[in-house]
Amino acid sequence: MYLAAYILLLLSLLCALGGAGMGAAQLWQGRHTDLAWPEKANLVIAAGLSAASAILLHALVVSDFRLEYVASYTDLLLPMFYKVTAFWAGQPGSMLFWALMVSLCGVFFQFTRPYKNLSVETRLWYWVFYLSIMAFFALLITAWSNPFLQLSPAPADGRGMNPLLQNPGMILHPPLLFLGYGGFVIPGCLALAQAMHSDRNEQPWLDVARPFTLTAWLFLTVGILIGGWWAYMELGWGGYWAWDPVENASLIPWLIGNAAIHTGLLQTRRDKLHRVNTFLMALTTVSAFFATYLVRGNVVNSVHAFGEGGVGPALLIFVLSSLVISFFSSRQAGRGNAAELGGLETREGFLVLTAWMLIAIACVILVATLWPVITTAFGKTSSGLSQEFYNRVCLPLFTVVMALLAVCPWLGWKGGVRDWPRLGAVAASFAASVAALWISGMTPCRSWRQG
Repeated sequence: MYLAAYILLLLSLLCALGGAGMGAAQLWQGRHTDLAWPEKANLVIAAGLSAASAILLHALVVSDFRLEYVASYTDLLLPMFYKVTAFWAGQPGSMLFWALMVSLCGVFFQFTRPYKNLSVETRLWYWVFYLSIMAFFALLITAWSNPFLQLSPAPADGRGMNPLLQNPGMILHPPLLFLGYGGFVIPGCLALAQAMHSDRNEQPWLDVARPFTLTAWLFLTVGILIGGWWAYMELGWGGYWAWDPVENASLIPWLIGNAAIHTGLLQTRRDKLHRVNTFLMALTTVSAFFATYLVRGNVVNSVHAFGEGGVGPALLIFVLSSLVISFFSSRQAGRGNAAELGGLETREGFLVLTAWMLIAIACVILVATLWPVITTAFGKTSSGLSQEFYNRVCLPLFTVVMALLAVCPWLGWKGGVRDWPRLGAVAASFAASVAALWISGMTPCRSWRQG
């Protein structure tokens, strides 16, 4: 049975490579007529990953310790609730689960009417990008993170689950994060696809992918909040975040995705920033893989990072190559749309400034998270940055973002304030809220300044 599950993973790999290759060959030859093979390949991939996932879940439920993965993360005394959540407790299982979520999102999108209304060439480009990602997933779980490795002889009992993972948050936090990551794959690939084939007569990718973009953002937001609550309850980290490296990893795609959503309004309403929006949406998808690299590449130290498996170099190569492809592909978007943006007195200016602030926060968190790696590279002792650093730097930046978002709706697209009395009331409420938070947290704020 487990050999059959591994064969299903290999079949998914072959279908992903074959579908992406056939799509690329058609584009190279100028033939844009046959979508059957990529679409059928996607269905086979989803079916193969679903069947393999069902086999692994069954092994976890019945405590079949012949599988190394089952023996590593469960035992006979583990409640059934946690046996099920062990599916994503370890690196091989969580990679399989993430790939499954992406494949299901792809199948759902394949049967939507907006997808069928896209031009054939745009859909071919979409399948090239999407199936390339699925091929990488399948390569990871067949070469480095195979969840179907067997032990001989099988142990009588397993090693059990990490006590820190035995929490109700385990049933919600990882799946929601993976649904968020998986959902962003659809708009990311579609944005690059439409950049490579500009057709004024088809619906813009922002409109086509909006349900996936907003749903992915919602899943990722709720997943992050539950993860913060979970961390606070388990370890008493002085707050919902305390800026643990693994938690930071999921916050970076969320910040970039927020920036993409805000700049997307300028393309939808004002037909501007086509290239920026394409790159930011693709960067959101790439940053999810970079977050995975931080967690699984033995890059940073955390109580719930995965350091084993040797997937770090493969993930890093994929992230860097995806960045290059995204940059050059997004340069093809919106050719001929070079209209000037409005100034800071306009809603356009405030939206752009908000996006820049969100990206700045993401960069600060990224550099701070990688600070031990950076200091080691320069021959110094590895040292991480404390919670106080993040609070000093990120809290003011987040305050500015909230102020920009509070004022932006009251500005006109071409300048001027639409409703001064209401803007004044909003500004006064915001100032009062900030003052109340500052006063209630005066002692820690003073310690941050003195630290």
